[in-house]
This record gives sequence, structure tokens and C-alpha cells, in this order.
Amino acid sequence: MPGFTGCGATITFGTTSFSGKYREIGELMQDREVVDSTTLDRATGSFAINIPGDNPSPGQIRCRIRWEGATAPITFAAAETITITLPKETSASTNAATVAGTGYVVSRRLLPNLQRNQLNEGEFVIQFNGGTGPAYTLES
Repeated sequence: MPGFTGCGATITFGTTSFSGKYREIGELMQDREVVDSTTLDRATGSFAINIPGDNPSPGQIRCRIRWEGATAPITFAAAETITITLPKETSASTNAATVAGTGYVVSRRLLPNLQRNQLNEGEFVIQFNGGTGPAYTLES
């Protein structure tokens, strides 16, 4: 079934022209700090009390690519708009779901792990900066 696997997903960068042969575009996990609000009058052995932190983290995405010797590695650049397009689940849909926001590359693999009987792969991590999104747009 279309859209039930990652086959056909894409990622584009608004400023840099990097275009890799993607093997994996990792999930986007977002988290929020937990603030311990337990007071000293709380009985020993009772559960601690907490409240949600003020601002959730916009998250990071780890991407894995097939290494291409004729393609320059992704660069560390200023924040730019990054758009991930998911495969469409319904062929009648006009637009696939997307996740888009501003972010930048925080780490990259500049040289693949070279060994016999293994695919040469690169990897990089995108950090969304929270300036714009990341926002999820439904398939339509």
C-alpha cells in the first residue's frame, strides 16, 4: 500500500542545494522539560509534584544517506526552511503530508565507515530552531 512505508519520502532545504540519496529520514521527537514543583511540606514517600516546562523543544531529525563520491557533503549553514514530504497514503489526494520549519545542521558524518560488504553511508542531524515551526500539514 502506498504511504505505509517511507518509500517516496523527500526532504528539501530552502537555501542549500544538498540533495542526497536518502536511506532514512528519522522521526521527529519533541519533548518538554518537567519542572519539579514539590514543596517541603509534602510527606516522605508521596509522589513528587511536577508541572510542564514553559517551552517544548522543536526537535531533531537524524538522516542517513547512501554516500555519493560525486556529491558534496551537506554543509553547516545558517538556519533555513527544511521541508519533509511524506509519501501519500491515498492516491486520490492532491498533496502529501509535510513537516516544515526552520532549522540547521548540527552534526554530519564527513567520511563514511568504509568496510567490505557494507554500503557506504553518510549521516547528518537537523536541529529545528523553533523560529518557524516545525509544523505538520495534513495530506489533502
